[in-house]
Amino acid sequence: MKTLIIVRHGEEEPNGIDLTVDGVKAIIALVQMIEDIVKNQKIMILSSDKDRAVETAMIIQRIIRKERPHFAETNILWTEDSKGEKLDDVLKLVLSYEKEYDVIIMVTHTDYVRDFPPFFAKKQLNKNLHPFNCMKGEGLILDCSEMTLKK
Repeated sequence: MKTLIIVRHGEEEPNGIDLTVDGVKAIIALVQMIEDIVKNQKIMILSSDKDRAVETAMIIQRIIRKERPHFAETNILWTEDSKGEKLDDVLKLVLSYEKEYDVIIMVTHTDYVRDFPPFFAKKQLNKNLHPFNCMKGEGLILDCSEMTLKK
């Protein structure tokens, strides 16, 4: 894996399920920003199994379909608390795909967008990072070869 992109799902309607029009627009804008990174790369999209994350992941998949991303849903990328107790499980999930894919896009929620990049950087890159907060529909890009993080 050259790049890990961690995306917070798009803004959802009050029902907590469907994305708003602005939520869809934010995801489209995000995909346009990462187009050069994913171009001609083998891509895996990992998504929380919550509807708003799956819808976000499907939008990403449709836009970059020419790159033929693979897709998997998992409940590992959702937590109802902010303790981040499943960070080791998330790391195992990501690492299970690292040899096969150039880019892994992880669509998840607040806790993992904030807590997983520093955890991953420390464990895999031996680098200290501060937690980052992302708005809904934003993402973080971890360049594993350059060992850099961009928002």
